[in-house]
Amino acid sequence: MSSNNTTHNDTNDELQNDFIEKDYHEIEKTPWERLWFGVLMQQFKDAEGLDSTRPEIRNNAKRAINWLYNDSQDFNDVCILAGFDPSYTKLRVQRWLKVQYPHLLRDGWFVPPDMGTLKRRK
Repeated sequence: MSSNNTTHNDTNDELQNDFIEKDYHEIEKTPWERLWFGVLMQQFKDAEGLDSTRPEIRNNAKRAINWLYNDSQDFNDVCILAGFDPSYTKLRVQRWLKVQYPHLLRDGWFVPPDMGTLKRRK
């Protein structure tokens, strides 16, 4: 792993830790909220695979990024069930995505990967 990737991963870990430490540990979570928090965090983990050489991992990353970035009722529901405010969480997600994938920024705006490039399984 190059030092560039190490720095990228360190930044990513800091942002995830910031997200977890400030929001997750702020108040006691119920087992139900911890379950839904795990769903939210899995999307972050999946989103990290965009640069993978394996197509299935890249496709999962594209789906995760689009789920995290685009407004959807599913995202809002998961945030609420995890004990988070969806609007605030969306702002934090957008910040994380801009740092995680600066090459997807266009004039300061984050442009999620094209879902049309997903390979279809037969």
